[in-house]
Amino acid sequence: MFYKQNDEHVAAEEFDGEFVLINFARGTYFSLRHAAVDVWRQFRNGANPVEVYSDLQDLIVLDPVHEVDYATGWPRRAAGGDGS
Repeated sequence: MFYKQNDEHVAAEEFDGEFVLINFARGTYFSLRHAAVDVWRQFRNGANPVEVYSDLQDLIVLDPVHEVDYATGWPRRAAGGDGS
């Protein structure tokens, strides 16, 4: 899947590590900070953010209450488990 900024209706500028996006057709604006700045930069460079961060897909299906590595605090797949 490929995404492209609609330059006809959207303007985006970076100020001090924050992106400000304005959609002139809808009259809305957004402020992107922190991780969203990295995603937007990759998006503007032609990357698909869904593919860039696909390593998180396995974590999404885990049970964050019961499938936790207590040493690190991160979810982990149970031994022999399929995450379902």
